[in-house]
Amino acid sequence: WSRSLLQLAPNQSRLYVATQGVSPGKIEGFPLPTDFTLKPQPSTTPSDEGVAPAGPSVISPDGKLLVARNGSVFRLSGDPGDDLKFVGRVPRHLDVAIFPDRSELWLLASDGQTLKRYSYPELNWQFDYRLPQPAYRMTGDPGRGRLYLAVVDPKNAASPRVRGLADIHVYEPTR
Repeated sequence: WSRSLLQLAPNQSRLYVATQGVSPGKIEGFPLPTDFTLKPQPSTTPSDEGVAPAGPSVISPDGKLLVARNGSVFRLSGDPGDDLKFVGRVPRHLDVAIFPDRSELWLLASDGQTLKRYSYPELNWQFDYRLPQPAYRMTGDPGRGRLYLAVVDPKNAASPRVRGLADIHVYEPTR
């Protein structure tokens, strides 16, 4: 059992809490009450094998989807009965960036060398892009349509300080 991961919905109406180090994993969505004497019931992800979330997750900037690192994707909603419903899968990955206005979801694949583009919110695969250097983290700027990747020079990969010295590569994918 490890420390839980916390994320706030973009509209700041719900707090999502994810377990770590337990199987099956789970994410709970807690409505944030204005009256703190109330104890609202959380919504919870399904615990079915192959559907339950595992690892860190990313909430889309528009607050519609939550993508777990193991590839499970859940719909988010302010309605507790419709929140955290399983809607599909993408491959396991290291990181994800979502650009709702461009209808794009980008995955940094588990190999650290492949970017995968999917349609958003449909989750249909579109294409892969092979990176010139391995990356281990990624974030996106939906407003500018840029991807920022922390990359490692393969000749320095054996160094224990590599993650502290990684380069940042900026990609501006075209539609």
